Amino acid sequence: MDLSTKTQEELVNLVQASEDKETLRTVATHVGASFSGNTGVDKLKNSILSAIEAKEKEAPILTSDPDEDNDSDEDEDSDLSAPDPVLMAALRRHNDKVKIAPGRPNGIKLPELATLVTMNEREEGISEPLRRAIVRSKALRLIRCRVTNLDPQDTAVPGMLLSVYNKYTGKVAKLIPFGEENEHGYHIPKILLDELKSRTFNMRKEKKRKGSSFGVKEYTTVTVRKFSIEELPPLTQEDLDNLANDQKARGAIDQTV
Repeated sequence: MDLSTKTQEELVNLVQASEDKETLRTVATHVGASFSGNTGVDKLKNSILSAIEAKEKEAPILTSDPDEDNDSDEDEDSDLSAPDPVLMAALRRHNDKVKIAPGRPNGIKLPELATLVTMNEREEGISEPLRRAIVRSKALRLIRCRVTNLDPQDTAVPGMLLSVYNKYTGKVAKLIPFGEENEHGYHIPKILLDELKSRTFNMRKEKKRKGSSFGVKEYTTVTVRKFSIEELPPLTQEDLDNLANDQKARGAIDQTV
């Protein structure tokens, strides 16, 4: 793709219209925008357009040649150092469409976390950034629980790496231990706990019929919950102090400065 012949405005239009990551990476390299191997499409677009906007604002001031005739009318003079208004308008249109990142509303002061988890995100008149913050705080609230895997095929599995994604929290991932691995409970974000509660597996079960002690056994397939989840009360301050002392005694805490 030859980008050298394209104007800045054409590059902006190309970036806004494209959803192809390879195309966006090519444009990013052309304009000097920074990105990494796992940068998403939206972040690539923002990085490219920010680089284009920065270049436009830093464009050198063009001055007239002193040998040229300066007798032209003042009405025909133009400020060559000013950014291209068409390009800047295109950039503003893109910025207006950019959504606020989850949990990072710009210029908006949010309540404390303890207050956010008690608020109702469905309340009328609530702002979108505040709604996002409420949903996010509730989804990431840690719940202490004990998880047991009931699937016979996974009896030897000590845990699982579970990840969930939505537009409010982004990707949430955590290693969930099972059985003896979390004997004293384990703190799991609510969004992951809800996902665990929804998991099921199919199990063959023998049909019990009255008076059919002999003959061919009949089986049926039933759907049962995959995990047994016991929610535990939050740790008290005494529990936290005992845990801290135990970790310190075992050298589990890095105390180097």
